[in-house]
Amino acid sequence: MFQVKIAEGKYTPKKKNIVVKDAFIYDGKLSDDDGTDILAEIAQNLPEGVDRFSFKLSFELPEEFEED
Repeated sequence: MFQVKIAEGKYTPKKKNIVVKDAFIYDGKLSDDDGTDILAEIAQNLPEGVDRFSFKLSFELPEEFEED
């Protein structure tokens, strides 16, 4: 799922949030279930003048997961 939200700021500046859920890597691209290139969607939705950004990836791990 790909979603864009504008968050009005009361005490902080307004933010544009881009949410990506249940994405996967397919054919060397970050994709959704429909095969949409999520990175292209992100690039199209960046605010004017923004060309660098950071993001965090989170994964649910099984209980038996052991760190290498």
